[in-house]
Amino acid sequence: MTTPCTARIIEGMKRLFVILAVLLSLAAIGCGGGGGSNPVSTTTTPQIAGFSPQTGGPGTTVQLWGAYFGAAQGSSIVYYNYEPCTINSWSDTIISCTLPNTARTSGTFIVSVGGKSSAASTQFTLNAPQITSIFPAGGPADTLVTISGVGFGTRTDYSRVSFNGSNAPIESWSNSFITCRVPSGLQNGSVPVIVYISYDYYVTTSFNYVLPAITSLSSVNSSSTGNNVGAEIAINGQGFGSYQSEYNGQISFGGAPVSWTSWTSNRVTFRIPAGTAAGYHSVSITVNGKSVSSGWNVYEPNLSNPNLSTVYDQGDLVTLSGNYLGLYTDQAQRSVKFGDATVTSFVSWTDTGISFYNPIEPTLLSNPTISASVVVGGLQSNAVNVKVN
Repeated sequence: MTTPCTARIIEGMKRLFVILAVLLSLAAIGCGGGGGSNPVSTTTTPQIAGFSPQTGGPGTTVQLWGAYFGAAQGSSIVYYNYEPCTINSWSDTIISCTLPNTARTSGTFIVSVGGKSSAASTQFTLNAPQITSIFPAGGPADTLVTISGVGFGTRTDYSRVSFNGSNAPIESWSNSFITCRVPSGLQNGSVPVIVYISYDYYVTTSFNYVLPAITSLSSVNSSSTGNNVGAEIAINGQGFGSYQSEYNGQISFGGAPVSWTSWTSNRVTFRIPAGTAAGYHSVSITVNGKSVSSGWNVYEPNLSNPNLSTVYDQGDLVTLSGNYLGLYTDQAQRSVKFGDATVTSFVSWTDTGISFYNPIEPTLLSNPTISASVVVGGLQSNAVNVKVN
């Protein structure tokens, strides 16, 4: 039973509690109320205000901005469609992160800080990975190829590029560019190219694999057979590369390296070097370490016998006819032995005829006969007889 004294004590305690509550409320208003000079917000839940870019593929780097992310990442996480993103940088208002390579659909971001999660962001549009181009579109083994596109992601243990089932050596990998080298041992023609973004996720294109091949050899100059030292020869075929250094192209003639005079993907030219012996010689072209060969005959220059009824005075124009006389542009590599004289200046020189002025002084002998022969690039012709005064 409550006595009057006990009741008065209880009532006094209630009044005390009310007074304390009021005092505490006033203290709270004074410290954090709207009129203070240094307000402190009690809101600590992370907030996403926006992000950029708005679209992209798996592996796209996205910047989120907002508030209450915390000064450092620590154990905080950014989720895209409930998958953790890779964090590149973190501050209280800006986060840079990379979408997971396993992302497959459009979705939203959530920032989780200290057990508190933000509201979901507006939707990010996920573009399906795709290949926009492959350059060059064709070539032989070891060609450096750039595959351009979107959504390749960052490289993982599952990232690879295959050409007709053979994995290509990767030189670089980014979300929009992959560089790799074409593997060897492929079939000639168009082959499928597959970019594996993950174990079971991929995009495809094609590549025209070209095996280097020689289809024919020919003389560059239509007025010459090309079977003489100094002749310019064309190697016709495919897979040589657009320029010599593209695939480290090399040429050999008779087993010895020779210099090229022009180089395209299907035609390479060179000159038969001086000092080459007459006979059959192998012609090889090597592209990225793979060699293909053919062969070419070199003939000694051959003079036809002049009409001995023609007698040349000193200074007369002498014409010698024959075959495989060459079109050698190097003056030092061609000459005519005419009696005891050596002729190095000519009015004309073709594959079938040579003209020059008779350097022989008049002789007391009646219609003497002298010997004439031709030397081209170290190969000497047969000797013929010529009459002079």
